[in-house]
Amino acid sequence: ALEALLACCHAHASDEFVLECFGVAADAAMLHIAQKRSAELHAAALRLLPELARARPDEFVELRLEHSLRLLAEAARDTRARTPGLPQRAEAFATQAAVLELLGRERLAPHTTSVVLPRLMPTLRDALGKGAKSKLFCAEALLGLGALAVVGGAELRGAIEPLLPAVLMG
Repeated sequence: ALEALLACCHAHASDEFVLECFGVAADAAMLHIAQKRSAELHAAALRLLPELARARPDEFVELRLEHSLRLLAEAARDTRARTPGLPQRAEAFATQAAVLELLGRERLAPHTTSVVLPRLMPTLRDALGKGAKSKLFCAEALLGLGALAVVGGAELRGAIEPLLPAVLMG
């Protein structure tokens, strides 16, 4: 069912169907991200989340942002989870970046320091803080850090700056 919703989002992003099914699809995606019962469902849910943010960005920010970022942070923290060919952790970081980029700086501005930063920085610190030689390092976390820098701008400089030496020195 998640794959069907994902296909509908790709084919008809502005269709009434996608708009009408937003709540059900968001609930299903978040449930499967949280439960992790099936690697395939988890991966499909991670792919669906950015499409939902694209389809209804204002509603996503208003009703789903905090919960989805919490779930994505939890998925990014799980160093044991794997999907076929791609660690779920890496996919969670890539999804974080995609959601932030789709929602953009203007839409996220009221939530940057109260929701976005507290939800995402701990896992970004874990994944990047000790450089590429750390067993917790995840290259896809760089996508999340870059997206966070774009949506947060100079306001987040103090939070992001401590990660740069480890990231740049590798």
